[in-house]
Amino acid sequence: MYLFTLAMKQATILVPFVVFLSVTALPPDLRRRADPNDPCLNETPTLDGLTSDKSAGIGVEFEVSAVVFSKPGCSPADTNQAKGQQVGDRKGDNWQLTADTTSEIAGLLNAEYILNGKTIKVGTGAASAAAAAVSSDIIAWSPYSGMPNNQWNIEGNNCNPWAISNPGTGNSAGDIGWSTQVTAPLPFEAINDLFAAALVTPVTSPLLPSIRPSNNIVSATQKFFQSSPNGISPDSVKADVLGFFSLVISYAKKATPTSPPNYMEKSPKFTISIMPRTEFVTLYAQVKSTLPGTGTLYNLVKILACYKNDEDEDVELDPQFCGGTVAAPEPNSYMDGIGWCLKNTDTNDQDCLTVEDWMTSIASGSSPDKLTKLDGLIDGQIGGLGTALENIIDSTRAVPLFEFRNLAGVKAGKMQDAVSKAEQAVITYFNKYKTLPQRKMAKRQNDVYGCPTTSPPSSTTPTPTPSCTLQNEDPDQGIAGRGCICGSTTLPLLTVPSATDPAQSCAYTAIPTTNGTNPVSILSSTYTSACQACTLVGGIADTPMCTTIAGCATSTPTPAPASTSPPPTCSVGFYGTDTSCGGKCNGANAKCECIEAGYESFNEACTCTC
Repeated sequence: MYLFTLAMKQATILVPFVVFLSVTALPPDLRRRADPNDPCLNETPTLDGLTSDKSAGIGVEFEVSAVVFSKPGCSPADTNQAKGQQVGDRKGDNWQLTADTTSEIAGLLNAEYILNGKTIKVGTGAASAAAAAVSSDIIAWSPYSGMPNNQWNIEGNNCNPWAISNPGTGNSAGDIGWSTQVTAPLPFEAINDLFAAALVTPVTSPLLPSIRPSNNIVSATQKFFQSSPNGISPDSVKADVLGFFSLVISYAKKATPTSPPNYMEKSPKFTISIMPRTEFVTLYAQVKSTLPGTGTLYNLVKILACYKNDEDEDVELDPQFCGGTVAAPEPNSYMDGIGWCLKNTDTNDQDCLTVEDWMTSIASGSSPDKLTKLDGLIDGQIGGLGTALENIIDSTRAVPLFEFRNLAGVKAGKMQDAVSKAEQAVITYFNKYKTLPQRKMAKRQNDVYGCPTTSPPSSTTPTPTPSCTLQNEDPDQGIAGRGCICGSTTLPLLTVPSATDPAQSCAYTAIPTTNGTNPVSILSSTYTSACQACTLVGGIADTPMCTTIAGCATSTPTPAPASTSPPPTCSVGFYGTDTSCGGKCNGANAKCECIEAGYESFNEACTCTC
C-alpha cells in the first residue's frame, strides 16, 4: 500500500517496508503522448506511478487497537521509531505485520498488517491471496498476554523485546475485529459516483464506510452550477468535474475560523472517508481544461459552497455560506475567514491556511498545493504521494490515487472476502471509465497554469523557448487539420524524421519570423459581464480581453452578515479501557453524537458530530 506512516504527532515520514521514490518532472524524451481530450497531457500513459511499471496497484491496511505490544519505560522517541517497522519474522508474499502508534502512548504499540500496494497489481489475484495469508497468520499467531515465548523484536528498535499485553486470554484471535483501509487509483468520475453513493441508504459500496458514510460529504451535482458561476453552465459540467469539486467542497466547508487561530493537532484527513494521496494541483489539472471560467477558482468554490444536498436528491441553500436564492446565491464572507490551523507539539511548528489561500495555490499550477504542505506538519498523508498517477488496467489513461478510510471492521475469516470485494469495485470502475470524458470545447491554448509544475519559473528569461502544444483534429470545433499552438500563434507541424511522439512535431525553439498559413482556426467568443465587453480567444482561455461599456453601472448586493459565532464542534476521545467513543461539544445547547466505525476503538474509526 502507498503509506506515509507517521510517528505520533510528528511530521517525520517513515516507510512501512518499501522505499518511496521521489516524483519528478518527466525528462523531455519521455513526455506523454498527446490526446485531443487531454490538452495538458495529464491523463495519458504515466511514468509517475508508484508501482514498478506504473500499472494500477492496490494496497490494504488491517489495523487494530485490541492487540497491544508493551514495553514499560520505552521513550516516546523509541516508541515512535517502531511505527511501520516489521514485527519479528511475520511476513510473506506481499504482506507484513508491523507496529503502529494508534494509542499515542509511550511504551504501547498496536498491531497492523499491511498488504503492499507497490507490488500487488489490480486484477492479478495477488491482493486476495495476501489477505488470505494474513488471515491464516492471525489464527496461527493467536496473540495474547499469556502466550508462550511472549517476546517480540521490532525492526531497528532500541526497546526490544516487546511483549503482548492485550488481549488477556487466548483462542480469541479469530474474534478480533480489524479496521480496513484500501488505497487504489480511480478516475474522478468514479469518485463522483462514490460521493453520490455515500448519501444513499443503505450503502453497498465496499469502498465506503458501513456506518455514517455521509459524514461531512458534499456531493456536487449539476444543480450546484445552476447559476452558471464563472460562466460555467450546468449542462457543460461532466462527472469528473463534479467528482473534483465534491472532494474540494467537502474539505472546504468543514474548515473552521482561523482568527484567532485555534491550533489543532489532528490532520484534516479525518474530515471525510475519501482521502486523496495525489496532491491537489495534479488533481485540478485533470479537470481544468474543461472549465471555461472568467473568474478565480476561489470565487467558483464560494458559489458551489452555497449549496447542500437534501434528502430528495436535490439541493438547498446553505445559509452559513450564502444568502439569496437557490437560483441566484449570494456568498457571504464566512468562507473568507475559515481554514485550518495545525501545530506539531513535538517540534512546536505551527501554521494556518485559509481556504482562499489553498484555492490560490491550486490554481497557481505549482505543486504541491498548500493543504498538502500544511498536512505535513501533522500527518503528511493528504497529497503525500505528490504528483503520482497510475494507469487504469487495459487502458492508456492515468488517474490519481485515493485512500478509502474507515471501512467496515472485519474478522480474520472475512479478510479475503473484504479485499476481493474492494478490488472488484475498483475493476468495475476501471471498466466503466476506461476512456477520457469527451470534451466538447476547444482545447486550452498555451495554458501555462493548467498544467502542474514542481519547479518555479525562471526569474529572467530574455529569449524564452516558445511553449507549443499539439492541436489535433476536432470536428466539433470545425478544426479539420492538426497544427501547433504556441501562445497566440498557430504554426504548422515540423518535419522531424526521428520523432517517436507526435508532440515532437511541435518542438519549436523559436517563433518563425516569416508569415505562413495558419493551419488551425481558433474559435473565439464575445460576451458581456459586469459592464465589461469581453472576447474569449479559443473559447476557454484563462484571461479574456475586456473593455468597459460606456454609461453602464452595476449594483452590488449587500452580502449577508457572517455568523459571529463559529459552529459547534465535537472533540472525541476514549477513556480508560472503554471501547466506545466519547465526546463533548463546544457550542451552546448542542449535543454530541459519537459513533464507532468498526469493531475497535481507535481515533481514526470514531466520528463525532454536534
